[in-house]
Amino acid sequence: MKRLTADGIPFDEAKTMVNNFLTKQEKDVNGNYANTIAVWFSLEQLNEMVIRLNEEQRTTAAISPGKETDGVRIYFANYGENPPAEYPEYTNRNTVVFVSTHKDIDIPEKHIDYFSEDKLFNNGGIIKMSPQNRGMLCPPDKGCDCDSEIYTEENKPLCPFE
Repeated sequence: MKRLTADGIPFDEAKTMVNNFLTKQEKDVNGNYANTIAVWFSLEQLNEMVIRLNEEQRTTAAISPGKETDGVRIYFANYGENPPAEYPEYTNRNTVVFVSTHKDIDIPEKHIDYFSEDKLFNNGGIIKMSPQNRGMLCPPDKGCDCDSEIYTEENKPLCPFE
């Protein structure tokens, strides 16, 4: 399994990967990206997810050794025609969804999604993290860093709200 390192990946590699993605995205007649190109989560949200995952891991290790919580899977998703009522501007926008995973006893490199204690345990009692999603979409939300060095000049998003 690959591990995070203090150094991460080189900036140029990250920039190339982001811009490879952006060159495949549609733009509207004004040159704006037609869909979401990034999702922002606050440190508070991320810390809360880590706290919940750590609680899950301790609980699952005690209840079902070998099947303890081991991470999250990030799914690319789309709000479709019916986004939550408080976010009508998210209609048909791309997003991400974080889902807890647990170890597979028989296949160590396999990480199994779970959404409730019933799937993992018969006796319940687990503190579970429900799927997480409410990050800030870029676009349409304000606060996107459209001048980030991560973008090549031809892939910089337009930010009409700046």
